[in-house]
Amino acid sequence: KPHQFLHLHHMKTGGTSIDHMMKCAMKRLSTKYQVPYFSIHECSRTKFQKCLEDRSDKCRFLMHDAAVMSFCSALKHLDEFGWTEWGSDEEQDEQQKQLQEQQDELSQNTTEPQVATITTTEK
Repeated sequence: KPHQFLHLHHMKTGGTSIDHMMKCAMKRLSTKYQVPYFSIHECSRTKFQKCLEDRSDKCRFLMHDAAVMSFCSALKHLDEFGWTEWGSDEEQDEQQKQLQEQQDELSQNTTEPQVATITTTEK
């Protein structure tokens, strides 16, 4: 099953509110659907570092099964965590470029809450 939604949680742009909104929506859906969710944030340094360095840590399995993930860290770690495997090499390059452009835009304007999204195609 493909990963469906990646929330790039950029600090001080309303990301925690977006996380709460996603959890609320998934809770409402849970009566009919199962939507696996995982959240990993660099601010939880020990947990993040363990997950990054230990491929057998339980976080890797939870992350792998997640359809929705909240992610607050450098984009370079998405590849290590397996969240950049979307379609062909050309599609992956374009999606990585979209993510980087949106992250750059968010970094320049931190006064208003914004959401970075990416469209993926199901395999």
